[in-house]
This record gives sequence, structure tokens and C-alpha cells, in this order.
Amino acid sequence: RLPGMNLQGPEGKRHGLAAMMGVDFPIVHADLEFEGQTYKDVAVRYKGNSTFRDSRDTLKRSLKVDLNKFVRGQRLAGVTKLNFHNNVRDASWMNEVLSHRLFRAAGVPAPRTAYARVYVTVPGKYDHEYLGLYSIVENVDNNWARERHGTKKGAIFKPVTRQLFQDLGNDWAAYRQTYDPKTPLSVEETQRVIAFSKLVSHASDTEFAARLERYLDLDEFARFMAVNVWLANMDSILVPGQNFYVYLHPKTQQFQFMPWDLD
Repeated sequence: RLPGMNLQGPEGKRHGLAAMMGVDFPIVHADLEFEGQTYKDVAVRYKGNSTFRDSRDTLKRSLKVDLNKFVRGQRLAGVTKLNFHNNVRDASWMNEVLSHRLFRAAGVPAPRTAYARVYVTVPGKYDHEYLGLYSIVENVDNNWARERHGTKKGAIFKPVTRQLFQDLGNDWAAYRQTYDPKTPLSVEETQRVIAFSKLVSHASDTEFAARLERYLDLDEFARFMAVNVWLANMDSILVPGQNFYVYLHPKTQQFQFMPWDLD
């Protein structure tokens, strides 16, 4: 096994350093006003690990907003979830937006980004209090899949491991926490992860070279890795084995990789 910190959270819980320290984020009810349009009764929670710890003495916390959890059918520009990232570790406030743009320009289906000025009102405590400039990052979910691939089908994972596609046996339960699926999975999709893990772990060099492209979109993966290296993005698949998504395409049955958390 490779040395280094294991950033996996407890079974059924989220991953990351703050999560390992017992930090959990409850969901609250709120209203969201966005460019003059109001979305009633949305779900809001804090998000992040290092950015949460670094902003603990301020109001500028990273936020995840779900428009659709309590009121079905609410969408903003076709999406149901918004990620507001506080950029407290980036003095330029540009790393996240420019890095995602570079991945997209390189042919990696990375999330779209934008900026937003965020204000909060809590009756009796804050009245339109300005929190600061945030980057908005598109959520990697079935809406993202439909936008990129023309279908909402396909499995989405957010792994945390330094031994990606290591053989953990034949029972999906042994893989579940490591791969942290973000979509409901079919038996065929779980078996695809297990089969690829067995190939990676046990195949000879000849067999691996012959069968790899059946499982992995090699061109997309090469582009994903090249940009990570060019950015020196160390808090990623390159070192701790986190901050990326994996998508199993429903037609090609190949895995594709997308970046995350690029501040």
C-alpha cells in the first residue's frame, strides 16, 4: 500500500480531512434570489474541508444549494444544484475558474464556472450582509451528463483513494465508500468497476495493454492527467487521490475523469 494520509470518511459519511475530524454539515431551508428571480424553500448546507476550516472565523463559507430537494421542478439554467466556492485559499480568486476553463479547452468534460456576489439575510441578525465574491461551479450530476453526453444515464463516482481500481473482492460493499457513487447504480455498473479493478490489479502487461481501452477512455484520461501535471495540481489524483470525478459512459462503457476543487 502507498504511504500517506487516508482521507476517506466513515462508512456512509462524506470524505475529507474535516469530515474525518467529525465535522458534518446539516441542511437548512432558505430562499434564493438570483438575478431578480426567487427560488422558494431551497436546501442549503456548508461544503468543503480545508476551505471550511480556513473560513471558520468568517461568514464567507462555501455553500451547496439544492433548488429541487424540497420543491420539485425548480431549475436555474437547466441545473438543480449550485456550488458556491469561497476561494479563501486563492488570493487571486481566479484559480478555480481558469483551471476549469483550461481542462475544458483541453477536451476534458470539466464543470462550467462563473462568478457571483453573495449576500445573506437572517432575520434579526443579518440584513443583506455581503459575504464576498464566490466562484460558482457546475455540479457533476445527471444534469451535467445530459449537457455533455446527451443522456442523463451513466454512473458518476467521486473516489477518494490512492489505490484507484485496486481489487477489493467481488462484493460491491467493499468498494462503495471508496468510490462514493453520486448516482443510483445498476448491478452492471458496479460489476464494471470490479472487473476493471481486477484487470488493473492482476493482468499481465500484455493483457493490460490489449484490454485497457475497453474500460478507459485513453484519450480523455491522457488530457485529464496532462492538465493536472501542467497545473501542478497536487491536491488531486496525483498525490492524496481525491478531488476528481469518474463517469462511466452508458454507451461506450468506458470511464472518463473530471477535475474538482481547483482553488
